[in-house]
Amino acid sequence: RIFGIILVFIYSICFAQEKERLIEYDFGEISQECVVKHNFKLEEIKNGVALCECVQVKVYKEKQNLKNSFYTVEIEFNPQGYKGDTIQDVLRVDEENNWIRLRIKAFVKSK
Repeated sequence: RIFGIILVFIYSICFAQEKERLIEYDFGEISQECVVKHNFKLEEIKNGVALCECVQVKVYKEKQNLKNSFYTVEIEFNPQGYKGDTIQDVLRVDEENNWIRLRIKAFVKSK
């Protein structure tokens, strides 16, 4: 029983450091023929993944001053084949291994 309590304690310490931050952008109402883009500004990112082939991601590093670097994460969404409310996520990891979920939303009008 004590071993189980210790195991739960160690597990909570190890995984309590992992956090997720959500940053959203809503394109509003768009047509299926309209490819849309949005730029997110972030500090200190390591890597990431788009969760759908309909989303293209480009990352640009921008030096602000001698101490800080910032990144522009450009997300391009092609809504062809989508209808109604749509949500797409891109996951990024910062320097402290915290997840940053970049979420784009749109209402895609049918043709």
